Amino acid sequence: MTLSAKAPVPRGAAEQFYLSAHDDRGERQLNERALELGCATAVLGELVIEEYLQFSEEQALLRERGQMLLRSPLLNGQRPTIKRLLLGRVVGAPAVTPGSWITHIAPQAPLWIARRLLVAGVVTEITPHRLKFWDKKPRFVPNDPNEPHKLGDHLTLALQRRSVMTLQDLFLAGLLQATQMHHARITDIAGLDQRITDWINGLTTLVDPRRATRESSLRVLVSHTEHLINTALLAQTL
Repeated sequence: MTLSAKAPVPRGAAEQFYLSAHDDRGERQLNERALELGCATAVLGELVIEEYLQFSEEQALLRERGQMLLRSPLLNGQRPTIKRLLLGRVVGAPAVTPGSWITHIAPQAPLWIARRLLVAGVVTEITPHRLKFWDKKPRFVPNDPNEPHKLGDHLTLALQRRSVMTLQDLFLAGLLQATQMHHARITDIAGLDQRITDWINGLTTLVDPRRATRESSLRVLVSHTEHLINTALLAQTL
């Protein structure tokens, strides 16, 4: 398959992952736990890419931009954003491991992202039918039926052209692989698993110290997510 040169540039990492993890009817394409863990990692990854947070194997650390956000006063009646609440939690528990942070916010993360997409007019909320007692959660249906494919098309086109990948592209490719969605979304690329693994393991850290900090943090997040999902899947099969 040859994609159009006009394949769209992704939105924020969390929005793109969420849309890619659902079909055009708003049905999730992952099991529920994998979706939660993937969305949680995408939310934390955004904070890394935007230089609010950084992660090591042992802990999360607030960066200068995150400290500045927390110091900025809220206007009268203004509610704190999810971003601000998460950064505040990190300040209160800095020694928590990345895997624990992912697990901690996982149950709420898909709805956080869906609400953001709803406000932006990207999705429409469909409430469960009252007679369907087994279907208790709302669905968020993309207004553009092509939304679930845009991230995969973008990454596929970049690979076909051997384009320079942005930090967000690399992170999302790794997250798709960690959640085992990469083959469904990135198509017609030979040796895809190895190429993504090489990206994640071989990111340059020599040119720009600021980028190096983000790269290292994103590698940690992807690694912890893959471990958490594999553990969850194994538990379901035992």
